[in-house]
Amino acid sequence: MVEIAQRRVPSGTFRRGSAEALPLPDDSFDAVVGNFVLLHLGYPERGVAEARRVLRRGGRCGFTVWEPATANPVMGVFHEAVTGAGPPMFAFGDHAAFAALIEAAGFDAVTVEACSGGLRIDPADWWETVLRSTPRTGSLIARQTPAVQAEIRTRYDDLVAPYADGAEVVLPAAAVLASGTAPTS
Repeated sequence: MVEIAQRRVPSGTFRRGSAEALPLPDDSFDAVVGNFVLLHLGYPERGVAEARRVLRRGGRCGFTVWEPATANPVMGVFHEAVTGAGPPMFAFGDHAAFAALIEAAGFDAVTVEACSGGLRIDPADWWETVLRSTPRTGSLIARQTPAVQAEIRTRYDDLVAPYADGAEVVLPAAAVLASGTAPTS
């Protein structure tokens, strides 16, 4: 990702580092954005606290997570297909829990709002994309026995079938955006 970013924005500065321990000084940014990153952290509260630490007074943060599976078929079909195989994937889809996470890191004026859209895709392509590119769902499915993987795939196919539109499916997508401001004093 860093190499791609450097090619696309040659004048930018890009670094590798942990979101839970940013290799950056305090008060060094006007804004911090985390697009679906909190879902992949072992300690999301550390990631939000680090965002707060590196923000200047009055700086803004914004984070997105998926809405819970029941309101978000684009990811929910995978959640339902692997139910019981891992930890909760949508804990911060609960708006109050997401706001509490951001507030606990010291942000003011926290807002949480739902965002929605849709994904039109060949269901086999979506299966392969998620398996190859998501560290949580893809690796969870890959760790299962071949028989369990086949069962998960059959359940996935059954779950996406109601969203069929020709050779593709149209899966509703729902996320949550939380934002806040670093205190000015």
